[in-house]
Amino acid sequence: MIRINLLGETARASEIRAPEGPALPVARLALAFGASLVVCLGVVGILGWVWGRQVDRLHQELTKEQAEQARLAAVAAENKRYEREIREVQARISTIQALENARTGPVDLMNSLADSVDRANDLYLLSVKADGGRLVLKGESGSVRSIADFIAALKRQGSFYEVHLQQYYQDDESARVNFKFDLDCVYSHGGPPPAPASNTPVTATAVRGKG
Repeated sequence: MIRINLLGETARASEIRAPEGPALPVARLALAFGASLVVCLGVVGILGWVWGRQVDRLHQELTKEQAEQARLAAVAAENKRYEREIREVQARISTIQALENARTGPVDLMNSLADSVDRANDLYLLSVKADGGRLVLKGESGSVRSIADFIAALKRQGSFYEVHLQQYYQDDESARVNFKFDLDCVYSHGGPPPAPASNTPVTATAVRGKG
């Protein structure tokens, strides 16, 4: 009687086919992982592109804002320069009108004052008037040195005598440093006056404007 070992054949067949069994899940996992990686890379790429566009747009807007800010700063500086020139012209006009109203040798007085003002840098006369035989001058300057130069020029002129600085003070109303001053003197185009208008000298005082 011949016996066939069916169990042995079945075991060998199982041993032969066993390694092929787990290969399918591993392949599926690898495929799923690859697909997920591709999707992630795609999402990252899209987000990077969107964010890059936003950064470029914000950079362009920032550049435009900076250019506009620079333009406005230039306009503001130009406006300040025009305002300063207008104030200077108005101060000169006021001086001329005051000289005409004083009627104290307007031509000679104007020329003498103009020559003295030209010898001081950044100094302007705001008003000129006669008061009790003396000439009262009010003006403004960019520095105390200019006021001193103006007083020295008046004394060297030969037509102004007894020049007394009443006061000077810093004007805090404007952005630029500015000093206003008051002084009085005796004007005599034909030589020194026969008698001084005042025997008591006036002491100059420095007063700082309210800030």
